[in-house]
Amino acid sequence: MLDYIEATAYPIPAYASVTIEFKNVGETKFTTLDIFRSDGSLVKRLYDAQAITNMTNKVVWNVADIREGIYFYRITNSSNSVNGRLVIQN
Repeated sequence: MLDYIEATAYPIPAYASVTIEFKNVGETKFTTLDIFRSDGSLVKRLYDAQAITNMTNKVVWNVADIREGIYFYRITNSSNSVNGRLVIQN
């Protein structure tokens, strides 16, 4: 059985907010979505719950007060992880 995470983030660059959409393909699993600075330090956990199989989860992060720069997101469940890059410009 296929088991993976699909993810996308938009807009890039982000000015006021960024939307991250993801879904678990294969199984319902406990899933986290974390934002990191380029130095690897955790900025914020945006999602910490069950992600239902093949259901798109949409998380909007308000970045209006976030310092400009490159950030990374990581979506993780018990068997998979996917990373992406975010560019924040204010």
